[in-house]
Amino acid sequence: MRRILGISGVLLGLAMSGAAFGDPAGADLATVMKGMKAKFSDITRQMMDPTRNENSAILSLDLSVLILQAMQIVPPKLTKLPVAERDALYIDYRKLLSQLYVLSLDLEKAFRDGRNADVKAILMQMDALRKQGHALYVQEERQG
Repeated sequence: MRRILGISGVLLGLAMSGAAFGDPAGADLATVMKGMKAKFSDITRQMMDPTRNENSAILSLDLSVLILQAMQIVPPKLTKLPVAERDALYIDYRKLLSQLYVLSLDLEKAFRDGRNADVKAILMQMDALRKQGHALYVQEERQG
């Protein structure tokens, strides 16, 4: 357990400094979100297999690190707005991702505690937040 907490602390520090994935100012939000989607998919595929709980917990931790990184990147949709509006919406964006982050920690704990029956409900809450975030902050691509 001490090893896991130590690893979590190091990863959290790296994510907050941007060192885990490079400079956050140069990070591409789409790439970070694709990484989050991949972790989410991997977790979903093995969520009910208790023999995979350790791996699922690690995937949940990886997801947490990506969420922290995403919090540091202003969504492209917001960059075109006036500064005051952009800043207010960026705070709301980070609040939404903070909720997602807390759920990712709940997910990791559920796997570590062997509470696979709780995992589906946590993932459903996470998916609802994902949909909400995409509706608010994902720039629609032009067809053409």
